[in-house]
Amino acid sequence: MDSAYIDYEKLETLTQREVMYVTKMKKDLKYNIIEDCMHQTYEGLIEVHIQNVTFSKTLKDGTILTHYARIITYVDTKNIAYKRYRI
Repeated sequence: MDSAYIDYEKLETLTQREVMYVTKMKKDLKYNIIEDCMHQTYEGLIEVHIQNVTFSKTLKDGTILTHYARIITYVDTKNIAYKRYRI
C-alpha cells in the first residue's frame, strides 16, 4: 500500500476479517463521530482521546462504502505533540 494512497476497500476487507491494524490518519479525512471518550491524568491533562467514527467512500462502481474505525489521539511526551491514528 502506497503511503500517499489509502485503499479503503482493502482496509474494509481487513476489518471484516477482524484484523487489527493502525494507519496514520489523513488530515483532510471527513468522518462522523459515533462515540467520543477522553481519558485524563489526575492533574487534568489529556492522556488519550478515543473516538469511534464512520467515514464513507464512493467506490469506482458507485457503491458507497461505510467504514467503521477508531481515532486515537495521544500526547507524545518526548516531542510534546499530539499524534492521531485511525484504528
